[in-house]
Amino acid sequence: MFSKSRLFCLFFLGLSLSLQAQQHQSWQILFDFDEHQITPEGESLLAEVVKFTSQVECQAIVLQGHTDWVGSLAYNQGLSTKRTKAVQDHLRDLGIAENLLQITWFGEERPQADNVSDEGRQLNRRVEVVVRYKPTPEVVQAIREVEEEEQVEPLPNEPVVSDLRLRLDAQNKAETTYNCRGDIIITAKEGAQITIPAGMLVDCDGLARLSVEVQEFTSKKEIIKSKASTYSGNTMLQSAGMILVDLRRDGQKVNLNGCLEVVIPGPKVEGMRPYFANSIGNPEDINWAEREGEIRYDDRLQAHVIEICGEMSGSFGINADKPIKPGKGKEEVLLVKVKNLKGQNPHLAVESASGAVTNLRLISKKEGRRSQVGYYTFPVVADERLIIIGDYKKTSILGTTKAYQLGAEVLYRSESGKLRTKKIKRLQKLGNYHLIRDFPKLRFEKTS
Repeated sequence: MFSKSRLFCLFFLGLSLSLQAQQHQSWQILFDFDEHQITPEGESLLAEVVKFTSQVECQAIVLQGHTDWVGSLAYNQGLSTKRTKAVQDHLRDLGIAENLLQITWFGEERPQADNVSDEGRQLNRRVEVVVRYKPTPEVVQAIREVEEEEQVEPLPNEPVVSDLRLRLDAQNKAETTYNCRGDIIITAKEGAQITIPAGMLVDCDGLARLSVEVQEFTSKKEIIKSKASTYSGNTMLQSAGMILVDLRRDGQKVNLNGCLEVVIPGPKVEGMRPYFANSIGNPEDINWAEREGEIRYDDRLQAHVIEICGEMSGSFGINADKPIKPGKGKEEVLLVKVKNLKGQNPHLAVESASGAVTNLRLISKKEGRRSQVGYYTFPVVADERLIIIGDYKKTSILGTTKAYQLGAEVLYRSESGKLRTKKIKRLQKLGNYHLIRDFPKLRFEKTS
Protein backbone atom coordinates (compact mmCIF):
# COMPACT_ATOMS: atom_id res chain seq x y z
CA MET A 1 0.00 0.00 0.00
CA PHE A 2 1.05 3.56 -0.63
CA SER A 3 1.96 5.65 2.40
CA LYS A 4 0.32 9.00 2.90
CA SER A 5 3.56 10.76 2.09
CA ARG A 6 3.94 8.88 -1.23
CA LEU A 7 0.32 9.62 -2.18
CA PHE A 8 0.94 13.26 -1.33
CA CYS A 9 4.02 13.35 -3.60
CA LEU A 10 2.15 11.69 -6.48
CA PHE A 11 -0.69 14.18 -6.12
CA PHE A 12 1.69 17.12 -6.31
CA LEU A 13 3.59 15.53 -9.19
CA GLY A 14 0.40 15.42 -11.25
CA LEU A 15 -0.47 18.95 -10.17
CA SER A 16 3.03 20.11 -11.13
CA LEU A 17 2.87 18.66 -14.65
CA SER A 18 -0.57 20.16 -15.17
CA LEU A 19 0.56 23.57 -14.02
CA GLN A 20 3.70 23.39 -16.11
CA ALA A 21 1.64 22.67 -19.22
CA GLN A 22 -0.57 25.64 -18.51
CA GLN A 23 1.79 28.24 -17.08
CA HIS A 24 3.57 29.78 -19.99
CA GLN A 25 3.13 32.92 -22.03
CA SER A 26 4.30 33.46 -25.61
CA TRP A 27 4.96 36.33 -28.02
CA GLN A 28 5.94 36.38 -31.72
CA ILE A 29 8.55 38.82 -32.97
CA LEU A 30 8.14 39.25 -36.74
CA PHE A 31 10.95 40.27 -39.09
CA ASP A 32 11.18 41.94 -42.49
CA PHE A 33 12.19 39.90 -45.53
CA ASP A 34 15.83 38.73 -45.39
CA GLU A 35 16.46 40.84 -42.25
CA HIS A 36 17.46 40.06 -38.67
CA GLN A 37 17.18 43.55 -37.22
CA ILE A 38 14.36 43.93 -34.69
CA THR A 39 11.60 46.27 -35.85
CA PRO A 40 10.00 48.96 -33.61
CA GLU A 41 6.97 46.69 -33.22
CA GLY A 42 9.27 43.88 -32.12
CA GLU A 43 11.01 46.14 -29.57
CA SER A 44 7.60 47.04 -28.10
CA LEU A 45 6.68 43.37 -27.72
CA LEU A 46 10.01 42.54 -26.07
CA ALA A 47 9.39 45.36 -23.58
CA GLU A 48 6.12 43.58 -22.72
CA VAL A 49 8.07 40.35 -22.19
CA VAL A 50 10.42 42.02 -19.71
CA LYS A 51 7.50 43.63 -17.83
CA PHE A 52 5.74 40.25 -17.61
CA THR A 53 8.82 38.49 -16.22
CA SER A 54 9.01 41.06 -13.41
CA GLN A 55 5.52 40.07 -12.27
CA VAL A 56 6.00 36.28 -12.11
CA GLU A 57 8.62 33.81 -10.93
CA CYS A 58 10.30 33.28 -14.30
CA GLN A 59 11.96 29.90 -14.83
CA ALA A 60 13.12 30.16 -18.44
CA ILE A 61 12.69 32.21 -21.60
CA VAL A 62 12.84 30.00 -24.71
CA LEU A 63 13.69 31.69 -28.03
CA GLN A 64 12.98 29.78 -31.27
CA GLY A 65 14.00 31.33 -34.61
CA HIS A 66 12.26 30.70 -37.97
CA THR A 67 12.27 31.91 -41.59
CA ASP A 68 10.07 31.58 -44.65
CA TRP A 69 11.16 29.19 -47.44
CA VAL A 70 12.77 31.80 -49.72
CA GLY A 71 16.42 30.86 -50.09
CA SER A 72 18.39 27.66 -49.52
CA LEU A 73 18.08 25.47 -46.43
CA ALA A 74 21.59 26.41 -45.27
CA TYR A 75 21.01 30.14 -45.76
CA ASN A 76 17.73 30.05 -43.86
CA GLN A 77 19.33 28.15 -40.97
CA GLY A 78 21.90 30.93 -40.68
CA LEU A 79 19.27 33.66 -40.95
CA SER A 80 17.11 32.12 -38.21
CA THR A 81 20.24 31.91 -36.01
CA LYS A 82 20.91 35.63 -36.47
CA ARG A 83 17.30 36.51 -35.67
CA THR A 84 17.32 34.41 -32.49
CA LYS A 85 20.59 35.90 -31.26
CA ALA A 86 19.33 39.42 -32.03
CA VAL A 87 16.35 38.83 -29.73
CA GLN A 88 18.64 37.26 -27.11
CA ASP A 89 20.96 40.29 -27.14
CA HIS A 90 18.04 42.72 -26.93
CA LEU A 91 16.56 40.96 -23.87
CA ARG A 92 19.97 40.95 -22.17
CA ASP A 93 20.25 44.69 -22.80
CA LEU A 94 16.84 45.09 -21.12
CA GLY A 95 18.12 43.34 -17.99
CA ILE A 96 17.12 39.70 -18.49
CA ALA A 97 19.61 37.32 -16.83
CA GLU A 98 21.77 35.27 -19.18
CA ASN A 99 20.94 31.98 -17.43
CA LEU A 100 17.19 32.39 -18.16
CA LEU A 101 17.65 32.51 -21.95
CA GLN A 102 17.45 29.27 -23.95
CA ILE A 103 17.85 29.59 -27.72
CA THR A 104 17.35 27.33 -30.73
CA TRP A 105 16.60 27.86 -34.42
CA PHE A 106 14.85 25.90 -37.16
CA GLY A 107 15.34 27.84 -40.41
CA GLU A 108 12.39 27.20 -42.74
CA GLU A 109 11.57 23.74 -41.38
CA ARG A 110 8.64 24.68 -39.10
CA PRO A 111 6.28 27.05 -40.94
CA GLN A 112 3.14 28.07 -39.09
CA ALA A 113 1.44 29.42 -42.23
CA ASP A 114 1.61 28.86 -45.98
CA ASN A 115 4.71 29.96 -47.88
CA VAL A 116 2.71 30.87 -51.01
CA SER A 117 1.11 34.17 -50.00
CA ASP A 118 2.94 37.28 -48.78
CA GLU A 119 0.89 37.15 -45.56
CA GLY A 120 1.86 33.55 -44.89
CA ARG A 121 5.57 34.16 -45.46
CA GLN A 122 5.44 37.19 -43.12
CA LEU A 123 4.07 35.01 -40.29
CA ASN A 124 6.88 32.49 -40.87
CA ARG A 125 9.62 35.14 -40.47
CA ARG A 126 9.54 35.10 -36.68
CA VAL A 127 11.20 34.41 -33.34
CA GLU A 128 8.88 32.79 -30.81
CA VAL A 129 9.44 33.97 -27.22
CA VAL A 130 8.02 31.57 -24.62
CA VAL A 131 8.22 32.55 -20.95
CA ARG A 132 7.89 29.65 -18.53
CA TYR A 133 7.04 30.57 -14.98
CA LYS A 134 5.82 29.07 -11.70
CA PRO A 135 2.20 29.71 -10.76
CA THR A 136 2.68 30.67 -7.06
CA PRO A 137 5.66 30.41 -4.70
CA GLU A 138 3.65 28.26 -2.24
CA VAL A 139 2.76 25.46 -4.67
CA VAL A 140 6.18 25.57 -6.29
CA GLN A 141 7.93 25.09 -2.94
CA ALA A 142 5.73 22.04 -2.15
CA ILE A 143 6.52 20.22 -5.39
CA ARG A 144 10.06 21.43 -6.11
CA GLU A 145 11.63 17.98 -5.53
CA VAL A 146 9.49 16.27 -8.24
CA GLU A 147 9.34 19.05 -10.81
CA GLU A 148 11.08 18.32 -14.15
CA GLU A 149 12.24 20.96 -16.50
CA GLU A 150 10.47 20.90 -19.88
CA GLN A 151 12.85 20.46 -22.81
CA VAL A 152 12.73 22.17 -26.18
CA GLU A 153 11.56 19.81 -28.96
CA PRO A 154 14.40 18.47 -31.14
CA LEU A 155 14.81 19.36 -34.78
CA PRO A 156 12.74 17.22 -37.16
CA ASN A 157 14.62 14.68 -39.25
CA GLU A 158 13.08 15.85 -42.51
CA PRO A 159 12.34 19.40 -43.66
CA VAL A 160 8.70 20.37 -44.17
CA VAL A 161 7.86 20.69 -47.88
CA SER A 162 4.54 22.33 -48.78
CA ASP A 163 2.76 21.75 -52.08
CA LEU A 164 1.80 24.83 -54.08
CA ARG A 165 -1.99 24.81 -54.38
CA LEU A 166 -3.41 27.38 -56.81
CA ARG A 167 -7.12 28.07 -57.22
CA LEU A 168 -7.54 30.19 -60.33
CA ASP A 169 -9.61 33.37 -60.39
CA ALA A 170 -12.72 34.12 -62.46
CA GLN A 171 -10.51 34.58 -65.56
CA ASN A 172 -8.79 31.25 -64.86
CA LYS A 173 -5.50 32.98 -64.06
CA ALA A 174 -3.15 33.05 -61.09
CA GLU A 175 0.30 34.37 -60.25
CA THR A 176 2.48 33.57 -57.23
CA THR A 177 6.02 32.65 -56.20
CA TYR A 178 7.39 29.11 -56.40
CA ASN A 179 10.70 27.79 -55.11
CA CYS A 180 10.75 24.49 -57.04
CA ARG A 181 9.73 22.43 -53.99
CA GLY A 182 6.52 20.48 -53.67
CA ASP A 183 3.89 19.61 -56.26
CA ILE A 184 2.04 22.32 -58.19
CA ILE A 185 -1.72 21.65 -57.96
CA ILE A 186 -3.86 23.93 -60.14
CA THR A 187 -7.66 24.02 -59.81
CA ALA A 188 -9.63 25.89 -62.48
CA LYS A 189 -12.99 27.57 -61.90
CA GLU A 190 -15.10 24.81 -63.54
CA GLY A 191 -13.33 22.02 -61.68
CA ALA A 192 -10.51 20.96 -64.01
CA GLN A 193 -7.34 20.16 -62.09
CA ILE A 194 -3.70 19.84 -63.15
CA THR A 195 -1.06 18.25 -60.93
CA ILE A 196 2.60 18.92 -61.82
CA PRO A 197 4.85 16.85 -59.53
CA ALA A 198 7.87 18.39 -57.84
CA GLY A 199 10.91 18.22 -60.11
CA MET A 200 8.91 18.14 -63.35
CA LEU A 201 9.81 21.72 -64.29
CA VAL A 202 13.06 21.60 -66.24
CA ASP A 203 15.86 23.89 -64.96
CA CYS A 204 13.80 25.00 -61.96
CA ASP A 205 16.46 25.84 -59.36
CA GLY A 206 15.20 28.70 -57.23
CA LEU A 207 12.49 31.16 -56.31
CA ALA A 208 10.68 32.75 -59.26
CA ARG A 209 7.33 34.26 -60.18
CA LEU A 210 4.99 31.57 -61.49
CA SER A 211 2.04 32.53 -63.71
CA VAL A 212 -0.71 30.20 -64.91
CA GLU A 213 -3.53 30.69 -67.40
CA VAL A 214 -6.03 27.96 -68.28
CA GLN A 215 -8.67 27.73 -70.98
CA GLU A 216 -11.23 25.23 -69.78
CA PHE A 217 -13.65 23.59 -72.25
CA THR A 218 -15.28 20.99 -70.05
CA SER A 219 -18.94 21.27 -71.01
CA LYS A 220 -20.86 20.96 -74.26
CA LYS A 221 -21.62 24.67 -74.18
CA GLU A 222 -17.98 25.70 -73.70
CA ILE A 223 -16.63 23.29 -76.35
CA ILE A 224 -19.06 24.67 -78.94
CA LYS A 225 -18.57 28.29 -77.89
CA SER A 226 -14.78 27.98 -78.15
CA LYS A 227 -14.96 26.56 -81.69
CA ALA A 228 -11.92 24.55 -80.59
CA SER A 229 -10.59 22.01 -83.06
CA THR A 230 -11.78 18.44 -82.66
CA TYR A 231 -9.49 17.06 -85.35
CA SER A 232 -6.35 14.97 -85.40
CA GLY A 233 -5.12 15.51 -88.94
CA ASN A 234 -8.17 14.61 -91.02
CA THR A 235 -9.59 12.33 -88.33
CA MET A 236 -12.63 13.76 -86.61
CA LEU A 237 -12.79 13.36 -82.85
CA GLN A 238 -15.59 13.26 -80.32
CA SER A 239 -14.47 15.32 -77.34
CA ALA A 240 -15.65 14.81 -73.76
CA GLY A 241 -13.68 17.85 -72.57
CA MET A 242 -10.37 19.64 -73.06
CA ILE A 243 -8.12 22.16 -71.31
CA LEU A 244 -5.33 24.44 -72.53
CA VAL A 245 -2.60 25.45 -70.07
CA ASP A 246 0.02 28.20 -70.30
CA LEU A 247 2.64 27.98 -67.52
CA ARG A 248 5.50 30.49 -67.20
CA ARG A 249 8.31 31.37 -64.75
CA ASP A 250 9.24 35.05 -64.59
CA GLY A 251 7.34 35.52 -67.85
CA GLN A 252 9.40 32.91 -69.73
CA LYS A 253 8.13 29.69 -71.23
CA VAL A 254 9.05 26.52 -69.37
CA ASN A 255 9.57 22.88 -70.31
CA LEU A 256 8.32 19.85 -68.41
CA ASN A 257 9.65 16.33 -68.09
CA GLY A 258 7.83 13.73 -66.05
CA CYS A 259 4.28 12.48 -65.53
CA LEU A 260 1.44 14.99 -65.59
CA GLU A 261 -2.04 14.28 -64.16
CA VAL A 262 -5.09 16.16 -65.42
CA VAL A 263 -8.70 15.88 -64.26
CA ILE A 264 -11.25 16.96 -66.91
CA PRO A 265 -14.91 17.09 -65.78
CA GLY A 266 -17.39 15.87 -68.36
CA PRO A 267 -19.78 13.11 -69.42
CA LYS A 268 -18.79 9.48 -69.22
CA VAL A 269 -17.98 8.30 -72.74
CA GLU A 270 -16.63 4.85 -73.43
CA GLY A 271 -13.52 4.43 -75.56
CA MET A 272 -11.90 7.76 -74.68
CA ARG A 273 -8.18 8.20 -75.38
CA PRO A 274 -5.75 10.94 -74.30
CA TYR A 275 -4.86 13.48 -76.99
CA PHE A 276 -2.16 16.10 -76.58
CA ALA A 277 -1.10 19.39 -78.15
CA ASN A 278 2.36 20.82 -77.46
CA SER A 279 1.37 24.24 -78.80
CA ILE A 280 -1.99 25.83 -78.04
CA GLY A 281 -2.13 29.14 -79.97
CA ASN A 282 -5.59 29.57 -81.51
CA PRO A 283 -7.88 26.77 -80.21
CA GLU A 284 -9.52 26.53 -83.65
CA ASP A 285 -6.20 25.59 -85.27
CA ILE A 286 -5.00 22.90 -82.85
CA ASN A 287 -4.01 19.60 -84.41
CA TRP A 288 -4.46 17.03 -81.64
CA ALA A 289 -2.12 14.06 -81.52
CA GLU A 290 -2.90 10.83 -79.72
CA ARG A 291 -0.39 10.27 -76.95
CA GLU A 292 0.59 7.32 -74.82
CA GLY A 293 -0.90 7.59 -71.39
CA GLU A 294 -3.52 6.38 -68.95
CA ILE A 295 -7.14 7.55 -68.97
CA ARG A 296 -9.95 6.46 -66.67
CA TYR A 297 -13.32 7.81 -65.63
CA ASP A 298 -13.85 8.67 -61.96
CA ASP A 299 -17.56 8.33 -61.16
CA ARG A 300 -17.19 10.21 -57.89
CA LEU A 301 -15.57 13.23 -59.58
CA GLN A 302 -17.61 12.77 -62.76
CA ALA A 303 -14.45 13.42 -64.70
CA HIS A 304 -11.85 11.80 -66.90
CA VAL A 305 -8.47 11.42 -65.16
CA ILE A 306 -5.55 11.47 -67.59
CA GLU A 307 -1.88 10.77 -66.95
CA ILE A 308 0.67 11.64 -69.63
CA CYS A 309 4.42 11.15 -69.26
CA GLY A 310 7.47 12.42 -71.12
CA GLU A 311 8.90 15.72 -72.31
CA MET A 312 6.48 18.53 -73.09
CA SER A 313 6.17 22.28 -73.30
CA GLY A 314 4.71 24.31 -70.44
CA SER A 315 2.08 25.55 -72.91
CA PHE A 316 0.06 22.44 -73.68
CA GLY A 317 -3.42 21.11 -74.32
CA ILE A 318 -4.98 17.83 -73.18
CA ASN A 319 -8.17 16.40 -74.63
CA ALA A 320 -10.31 13.38 -73.73
CA ASP A 321 -11.23 12.18 -77.23
CA LYS A 322 -12.70 9.30 -79.15
CA PRO A 323 -11.66 9.00 -82.80
CA ILE A 324 -14.51 8.56 -85.25
CA LYS A 325 -14.04 5.60 -87.54
CA PRO A 326 -14.76 6.44 -91.18
CA GLY A 327 -17.87 4.96 -92.76
CA LYS A 328 -17.96 2.64 -95.73
CA GLY A 329 -18.53 3.43 -99.37
CA LYS A 330 -20.36 6.66 -100.05
CA GLU A 331 -20.62 7.40 -96.35
CA GLU A 332 -16.88 8.01 -96.09
CA VAL A 333 -17.33 11.78 -95.71
CA LEU A 334 -20.72 13.48 -95.51
CA LEU A 335 -21.82 17.11 -95.64
CA VAL A 336 -24.34 19.38 -94.03
CA LYS A 337 -25.58 22.09 -96.37
CA VAL A 338 -26.60 25.42 -94.88
CA LYS A 339 -28.09 28.15 -97.06
CA ASN A 340 -29.99 31.44 -97.05
CA LEU A 341 -28.14 32.91 -94.07
CA LYS A 342 -27.44 36.22 -95.81
CA GLY A 343 -23.69 36.36 -95.41
CA GLN A 344 -23.48 34.73 -91.98
CA ASN A 345 -21.46 31.57 -91.43
CA PRO A 346 -22.86 29.70 -88.44
CA HIS A 347 -20.73 27.56 -86.22
CA LEU A 348 -22.05 24.01 -86.18
CA ALA A 349 -21.34 21.05 -83.94
CA VAL A 350 -22.53 17.49 -83.60
CA GLU A 351 -23.36 15.96 -80.23
CA SER A 352 -23.34 12.20 -79.71
CA ALA A 353 -25.87 10.32 -77.61
CA SER A 354 -23.26 10.00 -74.84
CA GLY A 355 -22.63 13.76 -74.74
CA ALA A 356 -19.33 14.01 -76.65
CA VAL A 357 -19.02 16.95 -79.07
CA THR A 358 -17.46 17.36 -82.52
CA ASN A 359 -16.99 20.91 -83.82
CA LEU A 360 -17.59 20.92 -87.58
CA ARG A 361 -15.37 22.49 -90.20
CA LEU A 362 -16.62 24.79 -92.94
CA ILE A 363 -15.28 23.03 -96.04
CA SER A 364 -16.62 25.29 -98.75
CA LYS A 365 -18.75 28.40 -99.18
CA LYS A 366 -20.62 29.51 -102.28
CA GLU A 367 -21.83 33.10 -102.42
CA GLY A 368 -24.48 34.40 -104.74
CA ARG A 369 -26.25 37.73 -105.14
CA ARG A 370 -29.17 36.71 -102.95
CA SER A 371 -27.97 33.75 -100.93
CA GLN A 372 -24.93 32.03 -99.57
CA VAL A 373 -24.40 28.30 -99.17
CA GLY A 374 -21.98 26.68 -96.74
CA TYR A 375 -20.91 23.02 -96.63
CA TYR A 376 -19.80 21.42 -93.34
CA THR A 377 -18.40 17.93 -92.88
CA PHE A 378 -19.93 15.76 -90.19
CA PRO A 379 -19.06 12.30 -88.84
CA VAL A 380 -21.16 9.19 -89.20
CA VAL A 381 -20.94 7.06 -86.08
CA ALA A 382 -22.25 3.53 -86.41
CA ASP A 383 -25.28 2.72 -84.26
CA GLU A 384 -25.30 6.11 -82.58
CA ARG A 385 -27.82 8.93 -82.67
CA LEU A 386 -26.31 12.31 -83.53
CA ILE A 387 -27.75 15.79 -83.00
CA ILE A 388 -26.65 18.93 -84.82
CA ILE A 389 -26.59 22.25 -82.96
CA GLY A 390 -25.22 25.67 -83.79
CA ASP A 391 -25.56 29.44 -83.72
CA TYR A 392 -24.49 32.66 -85.40
CA LYS A 393 -24.70 36.43 -84.88
CA LYS A 394 -25.81 39.07 -87.34
CA THR A 395 -25.02 42.79 -87.10
CA SER A 396 -27.17 45.30 -88.97
CA ILE A 397 -25.93 48.45 -90.65
CA LEU A 398 -27.15 50.31 -87.56
CA GLY A 399 -24.85 48.29 -85.34
CA THR A 400 -27.57 46.18 -83.73
CA THR A 401 -26.51 42.58 -83.12
CA LYS A 402 -28.97 39.70 -83.12
CA ALA A 403 -28.22 36.13 -82.15
CA TYR A 404 -29.68 33.09 -83.89
CA GLN A 405 -29.62 29.55 -82.55
CA LEU A 406 -30.33 26.20 -84.13
CA GLY A 407 -32.54 23.90 -82.12
CA ALA A 408 -31.42 20.31 -81.61
CA GLU A 409 -32.14 18.25 -84.74
CA VAL A 410 -31.41 14.59 -85.34
CA LEU A 411 -28.73 14.14 -87.96
CA TYR A 412 -28.63 10.38 -88.18
CA ARG A 413 -30.31 7.37 -86.65
CA SER A 414 -28.79 3.99 -87.29
CA GLU A 415 -32.21 2.34 -87.34
CA SER A 416 -33.25 4.49 -90.31
CA GLY A 417 -31.09 2.39 -92.59
CA LYS A 418 -28.71 3.52 -95.29
CA LEU A 419 -28.46 7.28 -95.77
CA ARG A 420 -29.50 8.78 -99.07
CA THR A 421 -26.58 10.82 -100.36
CA LYS A 422 -25.68 12.81 -103.44
CA LYS A 423 -22.15 13.28 -104.69
CA ILE A 424 -21.02 16.91 -104.90
CA LYS A 425 -19.00 17.26 -108.08
CA ARG A 426 -17.86 20.82 -107.40
CA LEU A 427 -16.02 19.61 -104.28
CA GLN A 428 -14.21 16.68 -105.88
CA LYS A 429 -10.88 18.49 -105.73
CA LEU A 430 -11.26 18.79 -101.96
CA GLY A 431 -12.24 15.17 -101.39
CA ASN A 432 -14.90 12.54 -101.91
CA TYR A 433 -17.83 14.38 -100.32
CA HIS A 434 -21.46 13.34 -100.33
CA LEU A 435 -24.40 15.53 -99.37
CA ILE A 436 -27.25 14.19 -97.24
CA ARG A 437 -30.32 14.59 -99.39
CA ASP A 438 -32.95 13.63 -96.84
CA PHE A 439 -31.74 15.88 -94.02
CA PRO A 440 -34.28 18.64 -93.22
CA LYS A 441 -33.45 22.26 -93.85
CA LEU A 442 -31.71 23.85 -90.88
CA ARG A 443 -33.92 26.40 -89.16
CA PHE A 444 -32.30 29.05 -86.99
CA GLU A 445 -34.42 30.95 -84.50
CA LYS A 446 -33.67 34.44 -83.20
CA THR A 447 -32.65 34.45 -79.54
CA SER A 448 -31.92 38.17 -79.06
